[in-house]
Amino acid sequence: MLPGPRPARGRYWPHTSRGSPRRPGTVTTTALEAVGRAPDLERACAEAHQHWQDVVRDKFRAAGIAAPDADELALTVINTLEGAELSAQLRRSEKPLLVAGHHLERLIRLYL
Repeated sequence: MLPGPRPARGRYWPHTSRGSPRRPGTVTTTALEAVGRAPDLERACAEAHQHWQDVVRDKFRAAGIAAPDADELALTVINTLEGAELSAQLRRSEKPLLVAGHHLERLIRLYL
């Protein structure tokens, strides 16, 4: 069984001691900037993205989801979270992440 959702902690845009916002980033953002210009960075981003997908896939497999579904579901989770993170940064709001998490939870439960 997969762990349940974790409660949100603090504000989405915490501030450093100097008062400047600490802005989270995504591999996707870095990868898009590297495409065609920095092959080593592009490759590292692709490897990181694949690693995250593999971790999620392995959790799904351990929870009893069949291999083909676990692979595709893991890709869906990672891509959804990457898009939600970008949207959250643009909006300076945690709402896109919360909405994505809510719907991912509903989707995943269909497979358990």
